[in-house]
Amino acid sequence: MTYYNEYQSKLRTADEAVMAVKDGDWIDYTISQGQPVLLDAALAKRKGQIKDVNCRGYFMFEPLQIVEQDPEHESFWYHSWYTAGIERKYWNQGLISHIPMIYRNQSSYYRLGYCKVNVAMICVSPMDDEGYFNLHFTCATSKPVLDAADIIIVEVNEHLPRVKGLKERLAEGIDATRIHISEVDYIVEGEHHPMVEI
Repeated sequence: MTYYNEYQSKLRTADEAVMAVKDGDWIDYTISQGQPVLLDAALAKRKGQIKDVNCRGYFMFEPLQIVEQDPEHESFWYHSWYTAGIERKYWNQGLISHIPMIYRNQSSYYRLGYCKVNVAMICVSPMDDEGYFNLHFTCATSKPVLDAADIIIVEVNEHLPRVKGLKERLAEGIDATRIHISEVDYIVEGEHHPMVEI
């Protein structure tokens, strides 16, 4: 199967992809520009259909629809590793929880199995000719999240750049900057805003 054929076989609408989420699942949105805005909006539409769904993320730049559409936590609870910007506003209103954490330790929480990830949802750069999606600005911490996930849903954001890994780490066989299509369960496409600049 070519990468193109595999891509087409895994391509879903956001509404179809979020059907992978079940009662009691832990979802990860990763960080900042990795915020899966299309998947978040689709998941929020499932309010009342599922329950006890927890989501982790941090430094989100856009409003979170699972918070905006479900302030009573009928279906969703959002937990922020770091509250800044929109998340700080939510936290001040009592709409989300905060998970205290030292940044350098976060990846080890996932690598050592302390954080369960049923579904990882992340924005990625478009796939390259070798079948890889780039993790762009999220590469500092998102690969351990994806490695720990039972199901991986990537949302292709046409505005995100590609970043390259350190040669030393690549020589060791460690590439935290991308994920191969063979590791992905579902792919979602759609129009995105230009990248947020602070």
